Parts: sequence; structure tokens; C-alpha cells
Amino acid sequence: MFLQELKMEQRDLFLDLCIAVSSSDNEFSNSEKGLIKQLCAEMMIKERYQIISEIDKTIDKLAEMSTQKEKRIMLIELAGIILVDGKYVEEEKEFIDKIGEKFSVPSDDIEKMMKIVLELYGVYGKIGAYLNGETV
Repeated sequence: MFLQELKMEQRDLFLDLCIAVSSSDNEFSNSEKGLIKQLCAEMMIKERYQIISEIDKTIDKLAEMSTQKEKRIMLIELAGIILVDGKYVEEEKEFIDKIGEKFSVPSDDIEKMMKIVLELYGVYGKIGAYLNGETV
């Protein structure tokens, strides 16, 4: 939703983070791939599903070049990828916490952000149920 605010150089680096977080639980689900495809369309970059840079260096580079708002944009989108498959496992938590630390975003803020995204997915579920004529 806010990825247009990222600079072009940030977008490709961010895509590597998306791919890395998707496979951090050793399962790259179709729902995660579908969301990455949507994010690539939003960022107007070519979709891919292979990491092209070393992740720790990518995180450091994004931390250096990004404003605090841009970092939060990336973190909220990563939260969406983590939660899109309905699971939030320890490996994913460790990965996003690591990024949050490098981005100078406190772990409490990461947890709040995860809850917000989870609530958003709940709203999407209710909208889908309503559209299908189900009781909401």
C-alpha cells in the first residue's frame, strides 16, 4: 500500500527481504508467493523468487539509506508476508526482530505492528464473508 514511497534502489533490496522472510520457516507458500507478486506490481519491479544479495548486507544497506518511515513501511509489508499463510513461527519472529533491531525499531513496536496486520487480515476475512453473503 505504501511501497511507492520507496526509492527504486530500495525496492529491489526490499524484495530480497520479502523472499528471505517467506522462506525463513523453510516453507515458501503459494500465499506468500502471491503476495510477493502483488508487492512487485505495486513497486513496479520485475517479480522474482530468488534472493540476489547477501541478506545481512541488504538489511544493513537498507538501514543506512532509509528514513524511519520507509523502514516502518518495509516492516509492515514484511509482517503481511509473514502472516499471509496463517502462521507466525519462531524463525519468522526472529527474522523480523533482527530487521527491526537493525532498523532501530523496538521489539514492542514490532509486536504492535504484527497485531495491527493480524487485525487487518481479520477485517479482510469479514469483508470476504460479507461479499459471499455470510453472516458477519
